[in-house]
Amino acid sequence: MKHKLIIVIMALMAGFFTSCTDVEFCPDSVDEHPHTATVSYGFDWSGLDKELRPGANQPDSMYVVAYRVINMWKSSVIVACKGDANKPSAGKYIRNAVEPVVTYPGQTKTDTIKQFKVKTGEYKFVCFNGSNSEIDYTDVDNYIYNDNIPLQSLSFSFKTYDKSSPDLVKIIPKWEGWTDLNDYAGYIQPEARAVYYDTLTVRQLLKNRNYHMKFRFNDKMRLTQRLTFKFHIKKLLSTVFENGDTNPHPFTVDSVFGEVSGIPYKVNLSNRYIDITKTAKMMWRANVTPDNDANEEVDCEAIIDVPTLVRNQQKNIYTGPGIIHLIIYCSSPIDPDDPNSERKVKHFPGNINLYNTLEKAKLYTTTLDKQNAYITKAKATLEIIDKIVLDGSNIIENSDNNEGLDQWKAIEERIIVDI
Repeated sequence: MKHKLIIVIMALMAGFFTSCTDVEFCPDSVDEHPHTATVSYGFDWSGLDKELRPGANQPDSMYVVAYRVINMWKSSVIVACKGDANKPSAGKYIRNAVEPVVTYPGQTKTDTIKQFKVKTGEYKFVCFNGSNSEIDYTDVDNYIYNDNIPLQSLSFSFKTYDKSSPDLVKIIPKWEGWTDLNDYAGYIQPEARAVYYDTLTVRQLLKNRNYHMKFRFNDKMRLTQRLTFKFHIKKLLSTVFENGDTNPHPFTVDSVFGEVSGIPYKVNLSNRYIDITKTAKMMWRANVTPDNDANEEVDCEAIIDVPTLVRNQQKNIYTGPGIIHLIIYCSSPIDPDDPNSERKVKHFPGNINLYNTLEKAKLYTTTLDKQNAYITKAKATLEIIDKIVLDGSNIIENSDNNEGLDQWKAIEERIIVDI
């Protein structure tokens, strides 16, 4: 009887040590068991400044990475980002679906779902734009599909294009005649979308539990800055001679286009660091106050969403980062005394080094190695104090020595065919 009791006890102990339990001395790795939790995702945009909330160019989906920090494992999904933040958003797996997606009659394997399975453990969650044709997701894909790449290496880049690329949207009229006087770098697409981002602190997910992960966007977590350029055009509508005679030359400012350089295009998604060692350019069209032949001043404004804007290291050069190249299109009556006469189109090219403007704006703080930066504000207005003075034939440069103010310069080298 005693021997039978010992055998029973040993059998029970053997069964205990080989079964799957939550205790730490279970000999099998947790990845070898179907220990899963269920997560869903929602997105709250209300924490953003009203001007910075997604508008017409809002991404329709967000890329979500679930990163297990112990026994590293990661899963990724793309999820719709509109709707009630407290309710699960529909999406689909990109990589590492723990269980096959269940399909029902009438559904296909590509149908979206709202509940996603992940392995149990301690997770950090990161989300960012999942639908942005201007973003190069190569580094994201490398991270997702390579199990050995840590979260600290997760980054994205805006795509850049050569001036001659057929894929670059060219908004400046007569682009073929636009001489690139600042050809140190390529272009980011004009009107590139803002990039939104959030991360959730590490949390433990237990098996057979349901979790709703709500991302809350605020101004500090935005990955792009909204920069507003403001500048002013002063029109000299006549020339006054010493004898008192005047030579009228009325004209109207019809449109203003420009390009700005010094836009970083690579951002680390784990620490929000912006690589400021490599920058690109972007074209834009300014909004111009309605003008007529008799008006003497025109206000211009252009808005872009970019990671930030890097200034030049020197004040008096016009190549490299931190430069605006501008083209102003005007029209004037051939007969100054007859406003209804046929009109001639003219263009006025100019540029400016934003050294002082950007130094004052303090858009970002650099890291100790000066290779990266992180933005210190979600939006900023860059107002250029020096006015662009046009006399109907030329840009008249300011001859005053205004220390600390950036000044517009005329460009003679640029060749653009009048339209």
